[in-house]
Amino acid sequence: GKQSFCAEDSFGLVPHEGAHTLTRLVDYHGRVLSDCALGIFENETGGRIAAAGYYPYSRLADYYKSRQIINLMLYLSGGKLPSYVDSYIRIRNHTFVDGDRITVALLNPTNEPYENVDVAVLGDRDVVHVYTKDGECRASDRTRRTETHSIFTVGEIPPYSIVIIETV
Repeated sequence: GKQSFCAEDSFGLVPHEGAHTLTRLVDYHGRVLSDCALGIFENETGGRIAAAGYYPYSRLADYYKSRQIINLMLYLSGGKLPSYVDSYIRIRNHTFVDGDRITVALLNPTNEPYENVDVAVLGDRDVVHVYTKDGECRASDRTRRTETHSIFTVGEIPPYSIVIIETV
C-alpha cells in the first residue's frame, strides 16, 4: 500500500499467528516500512476479522478503495452480504432481509442521474421487481452471476430519487 495523495497517517500492524497479510507499507523508494498494513484472520469458530492500518474508510471515492471495501465485506460475511452496488457510483444502499426475501432501497443523493446501475443480490435469482419513484413496477432479468450473487441492472435512478428492488 502506498499512501498516494493522502495526508493521513498509516500504521503498520503486527499480525496474529495464523493471520494473512494482504498489503504492506512501501515507500516510493521501494523500502518496506511495515510487513503488514492490511490483514485478515479467521478463528476456529469461523469468525472473520479484517484490520487495516492505512486510511481504511476514507478515500471511498477512489475506485480501488471502493472495490477493496466491497471485497473485504464479502470476505467478512462469508459471501453472504445481502446486496451491494457493483457500479462505481455514489449511491446509498439500504437492504432489508426477511427470510429469503431481500428488498434493496437505492437512493441517489446527487444532482446526477445514474444509468445502468449494477446491483448484486445474494442468491441464484433470475428476476427481481424494480419500483421507481413514480410507483412503476417492472421486472428485471439477471445480467450476470458471481459465485454467490445475482447481478441486475437498474436502468435509471434520477437525482434525489429512490428505486426499490424486491426479490421475487
